[in-house]
Amino acid sequence: AGTAGLLAQPLAGILFDRRKKELTFYSSKKKTDVEKLQNVYELIKDPAAALRQFTDSIDQIRDDQHTKEMLRTIIDDEMSSIKWLKEACETMSAQADA
Repeated sequence: AGTAGLLAQPLAGILFDRRKKELTFYSSKKKTDVEKLQNVYELIKDPAAALRQFTDSIDQIRDDQHTKEMLRTIIDDEMSSIKWLKEACETMSAQADA
């Protein structure tokens, strides 16, 4: 528990700083919706890589097939959301360029 406590404080600070930076970016009126969408998309450009930690964990489930399949449907939903985000980003970028 001591090591976890030592690691938790710096991690909490990093997460707070990141959240503050992202809030500033996404709430900025100087940034367009296209820029905001592109920023999110850049973080998850490769859906399989973005979700790998989850899919790897799901693949390790052996005894509870019901839970495993339920989690796979959640991953499918996330993949659909990423696909939508990509298409929205491309559409809005094309409109902004026109």
